[in-house]
Amino acid sequence: MNQIDRNNSSWIRRFDWLTILFWVILTLIGLTAIYSATLGPVSEFLPQHIQQNFSKQFMFVGISIVFVIFIQFISPRAFQQMAYLIYAFCLALVISTIFFGVEVNGAKSWFEIGGIRFQTGEPMKMATVLAVAAYLTSRRDISAVKLRSAIVAVLIIIVPIIAIIAQNDTGSALVFLPLIPIMLFLSGLPHGI
Repeated sequence: MNQIDRNNSSWIRRFDWLTILFWVILTLIGLTAIYSATLGPVSEFLPQHIQQNFSKQFMFVGISIVFVIFIQFISPRAFQQMAYLIYAFCLALVISTIFFGVEVNGAKSWFEIGGIRFQTGEPMKMATVLAVAAYLTSRRDISAVKLRSAIVAVLIIIVPIIAIIAQNDTGSALVFLPLIPIMLFLSGLPHGI
């Protein structure tokens, strides 16, 4: 077996196929739901911008495929080293939307770039999980069992909640609340507490 075959073989083994499978299943369910809601028999009665939702979502799936493949090549250690930087960047995005964002349905939680809107709270969710995980695994003396460590982990989660509530997007902020028990229990907090 030559060097190229060995490299391809190790890449295929390292690829997280289970995550990809779940991602594909959830994506297909979402695309099916959007298709049935926007391009079905009643689509002629829907406004044009709603009829275009399937096309837009399909485009975003294509973009996300590139990200999914790219992320598979990044080592977990690199994520741990970049976690606080990613967290700070995403938090800065969330805070900046309060001042420079676009208001949609009463919430000023969107940025619009070239006609494409994105909600800054979405990457903040992933960044928060990364930051809490990086903190709770950074040193041996840090553990969710210790009150001080648990408080710091909870603060890492609460800061974006406050910023997102300031955007008038309470629904997105509430999504962060389950992170508190999930992250603390996964890092060793006894379940009886």
